[in-house]
Amino acid sequence: MASPYTPVAITNYNSNPPADDGSQTEANRVKWSTIKTKLDDPLKTAVETIDANLTLAFAKMFGGGGVTSTAISLAVASTDQGKLVRATAASITITTPDATDVNDPFVFSVRNDSSGSITLDGNGSQTIDGVASLTLSPTEGLILFTDGANWFTTGRSGVSVFNTGFALLNGTIAAAVASNALTISIKGNDGNDPSAGNPVYVVMRNAAFATGSFTLMALTAATSLVISSGSTLGATSATAFRIWVVGFNDGGTFRLGVINCRSGNSIYQLGQGTTIVSSAAEGGAGAADSPHAFYTGTAVSAKPYQILGYLNYSSGLATAGTWNVGPGAIQLYGLGVALPGQTVQVQQTFTGAVNTGTTVVPADDTIPQITEGNEFMTQAITPSATANLLRIEARLMLSFNSDQAILVSALFQDTTADALIANTERTSGAGEATAVDLLHVMLAATVGTTTLRVRGGCPSAGTITFNGSVGARLFGGVANSYISVTEIMA
Repeated sequence: MASPYTPVAITNYNSNPPADDGSQTEANRVKWSTIKTKLDDPLKTAVETIDANLTLAFAKMFGGGGVTSTAISLAVASTDQGKLVRATAASITITTPDATDVNDPFVFSVRNDSSGSITLDGNGSQTIDGVASLTLSPTEGLILFTDGANWFTTGRSGVSVFNTGFALLNGTIAAAVASNALTISIKGNDGNDPSAGNPVYVVMRNAAFATGSFTLMALTAATSLVISSGSTLGATSATAFRIWVVGFNDGGTFRLGVINCRSGNSIYQLGQGTTIVSSAAEGGAGAADSPHAFYTGTAVSAKPYQILGYLNYSSGLATAGTWNVGPGAIQLYGLGVALPGQTVQVQQTFTGAVNTGTTVVPADDTIPQITEGNEFMTQAITPSATANLLRIEARLMLSFNSDQAILVSALFQDTTADALIANTERTSGAGEATAVDLLHVMLAATVGTTTLRVRGGCPSAGTITFNGSVGARLFGGVANSYISVTEIMA
């Protein structure tokens, strides 16, 4: 097809009129009054035809051909010049016209308004930008031109997934409670449910684990998950916890899911191993009670998921499973947000300084007390969230001034009387320096500054030396005694 305008041929006139001899005779006189009703008006006919052809030509230009929406694969016709072809279903194929048939110029555009990818295919062996076909993600669109042999695109546009920082585009997470159940929803940035006019997009990894590319899912309808009354997700009463919100690509259907990544002091490392997993149905009967388990409205099997964010319950629920209050904080997942198992902060003290003490600490079946032994190291930390874990490691180099002594070390928090943990080592001789190690993991449970204290002593009366022997320093001040407190995302 050449120009979209069709030239007009003017007819109904004498293309070879007789010559005028200039004589004023009756034979040469043209009497319009007697013949005007017997002839067509060729000028009027020509103008009307030109007008009609111009209207048709402009309709064939880009943007003038209207919109064709399709939920099935479609071959663009030679009569579709200037049209926008709009795909409303995923996985369909839009095929270009035969470039040798429509010829140059010919222009049309394509937009993917579905929730998954579509294919734009060249007619026969004809190429598009040098390749046989293109894949368009949701919201992507482009304009196609031909040179009469192949196809070329320009103006490719759509939602950019680069540098956004978040897995949700134009979306956020909302939570509401009613009848002791928790409803988690995906909303548009305007606070309304997703719709065709207000879509929310989710950046998902490819469903094939061996493929590292991403896909873009479009949410165009209300999307939510109810955690039913009685479902604890593995939380315990009056204890801080966090719910991670994820989204599954279940063969092109989006499933909203949740998981509690902390079970006691163990953490499921969300998103740091396989991201193709299975889920259990929440069930709606208060039976979603396991930590380290994914729950969705409909169970999925071996599907890819994306982390969307989390809900923080800094004080927990008075009764686990009774969802009568909403979360204290909602955080979208994106750049800079730590994942479960990752380090949030580390506070630590290393010292080789010598110190001594004489306060005994029993080595019996009682919990060591903060008044027993001698305090040799402390470390303060201000946790960023009550639901995170604190991992405390400590090493004390101790010696005692008598043979075969028992060395005791214990960890305390703030001014609490009872030790959190305790350990012992035995020396084989007087003044023998021995390392006593401690390792403890606990719920942060506070966002205020808390101080961890390490004390050491011996059940027998005498002098205990820290970082030395019989009161004298060892190793010139570089003895390896330390306390390290690490906050871990849960």
